[in-house]
Amino acid sequence: APGEKSVSSAVTVSGITYFNTNQPSDTAAVGSCGSNLGIARQYSINYQDASASNTTVAGTQITARASVYPGGGYLPSPVPVVVSLNGKNYVGVVSGTSVQTPPTPSLDVRTRTFWFLDSR
Repeated sequence: APGEKSVSSAVTVSGITYFNTNQPSDTAAVGSCGSNLGIARQYSINYQDASASNTTVAGTQITARASVYPGGGYLPSPVPVVVSLNGKNYVGVVSGTSVQTPPTPSLDVRTRTFWFLDSR
């Protein structure tokens, strides 16, 4: 959109790239105590072709490329997290009060390899 700019760093988790933007608005908020912070958006797009991703926010499937956040302003940078609950790991991306759950491959599939010198 006109004037829209990235306002935070980007992070890619499970093939989905997350970043935040702000678009200035030419209409000020109504009332003397209102402010005009513009339009705040958080994008979650496929890293290969920028198509809409299929992430989940608060149990709701999001199929749009961007979500608009009320109040506008600058959203904080998205941060990837892994949380362990009852022995199971969950992946998420946190930005402000928003927690998105990317479509995730199985975690804990890596294995450690130990090398040692056999002195026989």
